[in-house]
Amino acid sequence: MPDNVRLYFITGTQHFANWSATPAEKTQTVYPNDPLSATPILRALFTDMKAWVADGTEPPASRYPNLTDGTLTPLADQVYPKIEGKPLAPKYNVLQVMDYSTQPPARGETYPEPVPTVDADDNPQGGVIQSRLAVPLGTYEGWNPRAKGYSAGELYTTNGTFIPFPAEATKTDSRKSLAEHYADKADYLAKVKAAAEDLVNDRLMLKEDVATTLKYAERDADSLGLK
Repeated sequence: MPDNVRLYFITGTQHFANWSATPAEKTQTVYPNDPLSATPILRALFTDMKAWVADGTEPPASRYPNLTDGTLTPLADQVYPKIEGKPLAPKYNVLQVMDYSTQPPARGETYPEPVPTVDADDNPQGGVIQSRLAVPLGTYEGWNPRAKGYSAGELYTTNGTFIPFPAEATKTDSRKSLAEHYADKADYLAKVKAAAEDLVNDRLMLKEDVATTLKYAERDADSLGLK
């Protein structure tokens, strides 16, 4: 990209969610909506852009999933953890080279299909990892499959997915349980705070937004019974 361009992929979010969003259930989708909001990251990036235009202070380097550091994986090689006994994998659209010199157009080779690499919690990697994704309470994805009766299996518009960690280890879920991730709520909140402060140091979160992030992190922990 040109030197005067930055690209930021805000990882693990749906099209948009309010900062105060909760993982509400929807009749048309299989899983509750993704509550992660891009707001705290965007607030910092707007400030960075203003400084770039006003006084030439360069913004943070671009952050997006890529093949170089392994945060993008060819679709055929992606390995998904098991949740509820089966891999949580979306139905991807396949793009092909189209030859419009004939009618109807002829389909050619399939374009390469790299997708964000997921970790053992089924959370995507690369890009800007906000604090509540860096210190997760479950799986956060930017897509959500349609439920039975609503073109089951197809992706539902711009909604994402949230699936909380099981409270205790279970054979039907390959992810670690909530109890295995965090000793208690204080441990969880301390890790969220540390992740938020790292973003502040990287100029990807405003210092004054750390408290709000912790407020919603505590609310989410309470909703899952983390003591």
